[in-house]
Amino acid sequence: MEIPIACNLSDSELRERRQTILNFFRQSLLKVRPLPLGFAFSFQPSSEMLIRLAELVDLERGSVVRF
Repeated sequence: MEIPIACNLSDSELRERRQTILNFFRQSLLKVRPLPLGFAFSFQPSSEMLIRLAELVDLERGSVVRF
């Protein structure tokens, strides 16, 4: 059984997230590969990118509600 997931960010918080963090990843994206259940994203292998990805995962973990 799959557990539904929902984002609990307000509209303004979501806009801010898109303008700051997500735009950085869009600009840094090297490649997107479709997978059967999603996508694989490739970025430059750098320390800064690793730190930014970890920050994004941490932020997303905190803004998701599981039902």
